[in-house]
Amino acid sequence: MSETPINDRDAARRLARDGRWEDLRQLLLTSVDTDTGPVNAWCRAHETHGSIEDYLDDVEPARRAAAARTDAAVEAGRPAPALHDEIWFGLVTASLRGRRTAVAPDLLELAVADGLWTVRQAVAHLHRDRRIRPGHGQGLLGLLPHAPVADRPELLALASAAVAGTRDPYQRVYGWVALLPHLVPGDRAAAVAAALDTVLAMDEIGFRNVLPDLAPHLSTDQVRHVLEVAADHHEGIWCKLVAVLAPMLSQEQLRQAMAVAAGIGVPAWQAGILTAFLPHLPAELRAGVVAEALDAAVACPDVDREEALAGVAAYLSTRQLERAAVAAADSPYPYHRARMLALLVPHAPDRWLPQLLATALASNHKPARAHLLAALAPRLPAGPRRGVLAAADALADPSARAAVLTALLPHAPDGAGTTVIDRAVAAATAVNGRHQRTAALLALVPHLPPDRLHRCLDAVLADLAADPDAADLARLAPHLADRHWPAALAVAAADRHKRERLLLSFVPHLPPDQVEPALAVAAGGPPGSGAVSVRVALARRLPAERRGALLRRILADTAVVVGDDAARVRVLVALVPHLRTDRLGDVLRAATAFGDAHHRAQVLVALVPHLPAATAPALDAAVAVEHPGPRTGLLARLAPSLPPDLLRRATGAVLGVAHGRLRAEALGALLPYLPAEDRAAVLATAVESLAAIRVMNDHAAALAGLVRYLPADLLHELYTRAAAPVPFVRSLATLAPHLPDGHRQSAVAVALAAATAGDRGYALPGELPALLPLLSADQLERAVAATLDLDVSSVEALTALLPYLSGDRRADVLAHALAATASIVDLPYRLDALTVLLPHLPVDERDTLVGEALATVLVAAADHRQACMLVTLGPVLSPGRLDRAMAVAVALPGEHDRTWAMAGLAPHLPPALVARYAPEASDDVTMAAMARQAAACVAADPAQTPLALAVLRHALAAPDRATALAGLAGLAGFVGTVTGAGVGPCLDAVLQTAAWWR
Repeated sequence: MSETPINDRDAARRLARDGRWEDLRQLLLTSVDTDTGPVNAWCRAHETHGSIEDYLDDVEPARRAAAARTDAAVEAGRPAPALHDEIWFGLVTASLRGRRTAVAPDLLELAVADGLWTVRQAVAHLHRDRRIRPGHGQGLLGLLPHAPVADRPELLALASAAVAGTRDPYQRVYGWVALLPHLVPGDRAAAVAAALDTVLAMDEIGFRNVLPDLAPHLSTDQVRHVLEVAADHHEGIWCKLVAVLAPMLSQEQLRQAMAVAAGIGVPAWQAGILTAFLPHLPAELRAGVVAEALDAAVACPDVDREEALAGVAAYLSTRQLERAAVAAADSPYPYHRARMLALLVPHAPDRWLPQLLATALASNHKPARAHLLAALAPRLPAGPRRGVLAAADALADPSARAAVLTALLPHAPDGAGTTVIDRAVAAATAVNGRHQRTAALLALVPHLPPDRLHRCLDAVLADLAADPDAADLARLAPHLADRHWPAALAVAAADRHKRERLLLSFVPHLPPDQVEPALAVAAGGPPGSGAVSVRVALARRLPAERRGALLRRILADTAVVVGDDAARVRVLVALVPHLRTDRLGDVLRAATAFGDAHHRAQVLVALVPHLPAATAPALDAAVAVEHPGPRTGLLARLAPSLPPDLLRRATGAVLGVAHGRLRAEALGALLPYLPAEDRAAVLATAVESLAAIRVMNDHAAALAGLVRYLPADLLHELYTRAAAPVPFVRSLATLAPHLPDGHRQSAVAVALAAATAGDRGYALPGELPALLPLLSADQLERAVAATLDLDVSSVEALTALLPYLSGDRRADVLAHALAATASIVDLPYRLDALTVLLPHLPVDERDTLVGEALATVLVAAADHRQACMLVTLGPVLSPGRLDRAMAVAVALPGEHDRTWAMAGLAPHLPPALVARYAPEASDDVTMAAMARQAAACVAADPAQTPLALAVLRHALAAPDRATALAGLAGLAGFVGTVTGAGVGPCLDAVLQTAAWWR
């Protein structure tokens, strides 16, 4: 193959035509080193010539040939090593398909604008067979200005088809709205109609949230129809929508809406509509509407009156202002009163000012006084302003003092400017609380001279370094001098969660010499689409010669689904148990390359039982995990493999966890492996951790891992604590089996008395199950009697009783449980209760109830509640009913709901339904669930091998690499069995394709 020129783009077709599959394989899987790392050589040759789709055409014959060899081997009962080639080619093409998601519109447009790609190359990366992936039509819009005029209709047609095929209704509406400005009138009308149909099919929340974005494009008739639908939804939604649509309504529609508003019984809604109309009314109508709006505002309660007055204040006559002032003064709450008067100050006659100032100075409510003084400061003449300055100095609260002094700054009395600045900065600096202090200092920034400004900015940055806030830094950015930017970038670098938002807020304001440092901060963050957006935004600030190199690096990084590290972690963990010892070192090297400590730790912890050399790096990574829940979980998993010195280090890391339950649970997991000399001290610490836990469930969960190691004195101490003053019933039930006989009986008696106490009956359903195995016959009867006295919330407790009852008593409790279940009004809660109760019912009765429940769920609203109810019913559904449930799950409009329902139902599917619905798994979560179920089907019946093979192929044909890896992770053991050659080549495929397209 070395003599085959890499620029001979027909070579692959000739090799396929001649059946030279091994030569074709070598050509397709050859690497070449570049300045951005190793890449796939044959793909690079096609990409250079703008024919990336031709590369995929070259891969397909090799994949089909490998599949044919696999099928023949499986049918003959022989090992099928060609399956490894299918996995190679599947991950190769999935990585390139994933580019459609990863290359965001801003990156796509900049790559074309800078000449790195032609429009043809850019479009080729987004589609296959002239079909843009649904949801990515907007990515084409940035290309339109760079495309030849003759090509633009085709781009718009592709984008329109992609938007129309988008399943998520929100994305579909926003996609149409983005396209509308680019469409010709006829196409625009059709797009508006399609978007409106989507909006009208939404629930109230979607309708209210999405429609304002579409509203400016609606015709008069469409607006009328929308208002009619809004009225059917809810009067309040209609009011908010009319207020948003006000600029688009005709004079006739405004009159109609005002007539409707007059009949609305909620003054705040009336006021909101009428004040929204005021800027759009002709003069002859406005006066009457102002009067109506003021009437509505006066009728509002305090909390709404302030907002209503804010909307109408600018239109009020002097007499109406007097009425508004009276309404404001009527408030019994000083702060509301001051805020409403402050709204009127900018419009008040000069003759009012002395009285308003006297009102402010006479207020005993300091925040109210400060608010009104701050509003008055710009209106007062010089003499009274000096009185405001004195009043500000008299305010004890630095926040109130800073607010008044800041309002005075632009209007400081002659000769007092420096004094006001000094006092304002001192007051703002003295404010308690970081957020309040930062707000006070930021309010000062526009009014300060350069020397004071820099010191104020230093103070704000020092505060933000301790507690970063993206919104505050965005407000600060326009005022920063060159010397402040290193500190600002350090704040961004220190906050991994807000880093992207912080950097994006900086981009427009960065000095040229700070763009490169900002890029370094962006590069140090976790990979993801947000990180790409930051780098692209910063790239626009670079000189052209530097920008090209950066864009090539970004495009190389985004040639797969950005941020699929989690998917690679899952597949590496899945492969580890099936690898030969000589391949585990490759996993170790791959794991240590993960930048995120949690990702690194997950793989390393999985490696430790198979590769002792991974033990120390695994502990290092686990200790470095930021969140305490995952950190303690990983440390607990490591414990059995740690030598004494590392075990002591792990114990120290657990002892440093602030969360009491997590600390106690992890210590319980470590205890069996600790040296005897360390165990007593750790137990004492664990007991103290339990003492700090105030939530019963957390206390019992933490105690469960410790109780069998506790000596008698600590057991008695915990028993005493759990028994009083408010008994922890579940903890007592956990302790009881380990206590001496006398104390055991006492603990059970105390716990039962607490659980069945009349004033705590609400807790019985949750507490009783833990107690039941410990109860005597008399105590059991008391528990039954107490449970039967409860209301419908007793279903859980009644069901828990059933295994301990027999005969007539069991039948009686079962009847009560059924009645209680039927009386639960909320359908999801009723289904939860029903699924717990079903195993205790006769088969025919169980089948009838399940059928009725499923029929109810299938006609419920298609939303998250329906998804959850489908998952709840999954364990009790027959194959036929599972088929109906899965059909509904697949059709759910929301991506999250669809994923939740499909993944939740997958573990219950028989082989025939796995085969039917695996092609519908279009994301890594649902594909992982389908792959695990296919593997379970094969484990139960080896004759299902073709099913698992089909699911794996569906995964490899997925639209992104994360989904392909999820399928491979779920079927890793199956692959090793079918190929007869282990999973080493799978590991090569995972690692090599990651290296080619990272």
